[in-house]
Amino acid sequence: MKRVCEFIRECGAFMLLTVNDGKPAGRPFGAVTEIGGDFFISAGAGKAVFDQLQRNGNVQLLALKHGTRDWARVSGFAEETFSLEIKSQMLADCPNLLKYHKEADDATFHVFRIRDPQNCTPQTAYRRSDKKTSIGSAFIIKSIVASKNIFKR
Repeated sequence: MKRVCEFIRECGAFMLLTVNDGKPAGRPFGAVTEIGGDFFISAGAGKAVFDQLQRNGNVQLLALKHGTRDWARVSGFAEETFSLEIKSQMLADCPNLLKYHKEADDATFHVFRIRDPQNCTPQTAYRRSDKKTSIGSAFIIKSIVASKNIFKR
C-alpha cells in the first residue's frame, strides 16, 4: 500500500471517481496519504464530492505518471474518519491542504479512509505493437490474407 501511495503522490494529481445519482463522476485530486497501511483522502464540506462520498462510498483513484505509461488504480469504499490524529497526519503529509484547512478540527475538513482497497499495484500500459505476440499474430494474419488473394479483383 505504501508503494502505491508513494507512486500516486509522485504523479502530482490523480483522478477520484465517485458515484453521483448512479452515474460515475470524476475530478482531479491532489491529496492522498497512507497511514498504518490504509489510504486516506480528504474532501471539503459543501463540495459535491463530499456529498457523493456521504451518499455512496464506492470510489476509484486513478493516477498516470506524466510522460510515461506507468499508472495505478485503487478501488474501494470511502468511510469518514473523525480521528484528529489521522486528520493532523493528513495535513502534515499534504501541506497543500493547509491553504483550505488551518487545523485538524476545522468543521469543513473531512477525511475518508479507503476501506477494502483492490487493484493496488502500479502498472505499465503497453501498446499492442509493443508485445511480441501481437506482432507475430499480425504477421501471421497478413500472410494468410495474402496467400488467399482476398484483395484481388
